[in-house]
Amino acid sequence: MLQAYIDENETILSLQQKPIELSSLTFAPVISTARSGVTKQQFGLSPFSFTFQEEQFEVIIAFEEPFVDNRYVLTATIDHPACYAVIHSKTAEQAKITVIRTRISHDPKGEINWIAIGRA
Repeated sequence: MLQAYIDENETILSLQQKPIELSSLTFAPVISTARSGVTKQQFGLSPFSFTFQEEQFEVIIAFEEPFVDNRYVLTATIDHPACYAVIHSKTAEQAKITVIRTRISHDPKGEINWIAIGRA
């Protein structure tokens, strides 16, 4: 854990003396409660397309970086009104989403919009 840093004058400062401002960071942090610990957030879009009379199929979402375990929160939505998404299974490295068609119509296609957040 970072306890001190060197400022622009090459002076070693403890974080208690002068906290690092968010604007000084070179990455976008996820701000969470102290009890939650270090948190990681990942998100993306995954395309889907049904074939003739297919009622459901599975899409694997592979994360860029694994979570600590499978106890992260995952939300997935579909941008097509005749379909919905269900979380089938989760591992630290990936999630399996089942896309279900609610009615037979032209072969629906679109994107799964997803976001996952959990312990880093």
